[in-house]
Amino acid sequence: MPLAIKWLVQQYLQVIKIAVFTNLKKMIPVKAKETGEAQQATSTRDDAWEVFDEWFLKFKKCAILALGDQPQLRGKMGWKELSGKLKRDA
Repeated sequence: MPLAIKWLVQQYLQVIKIAVFTNLKKMIPVKAKETGEAQQATSTRDDAWEVFDEWFLKFKKCAILALGDQPQLRGKMGWKELSGKLKRDA
């Protein structure tokens, strides 16, 4: 390979290395920000699910009391009572 071409290839590779390194340096804070946002979204989702779960358990207890001695209606909702605890059929 002629010396001039070899030199050009080396220069080109050096430019590519600099560009890749520069882009990586820019991406690190973006990745950290996205990771933080994902963790916050997961935490928010988990908190909302906990609130919903508590509400639904109260709703279910009220519905079972309201349905009283009509187990067929509870069955329509897919609920049954096992060992004194309310369970959802799988």
